Amino acid sequence: MKNILISLHSPQLTVLIEKKCKDILEGCKIFNCSTYNMAIETLMNTTIDLFLIEDFISHSKFDSVMGFELMNKIRMIQKYLFTPIFFFSKLEKSILYAFQTFHCFACLEYPCNSEQLSRQLKTALYYQTPRDLNRDIYFKKDGILYNITMNKIIYIKCSRSGTLILCKGKPSQTFSYYTCQQILDYLDSENFLQCNKSSIVNISYIDHIDDVNHLISFSNTTNEIELGSCYKESLFQSLHIPLHKKGRKYIMNTNFDDQSVL
Repeated sequence: MKNILISLHSPQLTVLIEKKCKDILEGCKIFNCSTYNMAIETLMNTTIDLFLIEDFISHSKFDSVMGFELMNKIRMIQKYLFTPIFFFSKLEKSILYAFQTFHCFACLEYPCNSEQLSRQLKTALYYQTPRDLNRDIYFKKDGILYNITMNKIIYIKCSRSGTLILCKGKPSQTFSYYTCQQILDYLDSENFLQCNKSSIVNISYIDHIDDVNHLISFSNTTNEIELGSCYKESLFQSLHIPLHKKGRKYIMNTNFDDQSVL
């Protein structure tokens, strides 16, 4: 799923994107940020794959040219050096300045051509901002925050009694309760997929999938996780397993370049 941050001031632009680009953005997670501060908080806490920014956005109860400040902040962050930015303005000089200074993917003078915008959006959505899998994330237990290296997580199980996390080379730990969706949003990585109504797996650690008994096995642990029927399709698509092949066991290697079927 791609994350898109939209920070626009003009109602006409908002309507254009919502109506003419609805099909293209389907399946993307949209963050509508009406103010500069909201946009900064969002891009710092969530990895964004595409920005739609207008030159005039709200800041401190006034409309100002904070769109340029926002783009400047974006390009100062290492992971966003090449993330596509769509810039909108009514001023030709602003468009030229934005293109030269911030290397925008598209600079559009509005009212803009909806077909042109749609084509450019389709192309830009091929890009994904790199995710840092080595970063530390934090979970709370009894009021204390504990850090966990993200790429060490094998699986996560959510229940009313708490959030159980199993990491490579360590015993499982239980933290405060989070929903699966809250955790997936927090992890913000395609390596982590929900495999049943209460479990998330790191596909990098999957050793094999038993489609007969609906079980997922992992390297580095003998524990197994149930594969829910509602989540099978998305998991198989991520692992490039044909959905028409049923009732088999799939042996995976850690980088999924090779797959064997028993």
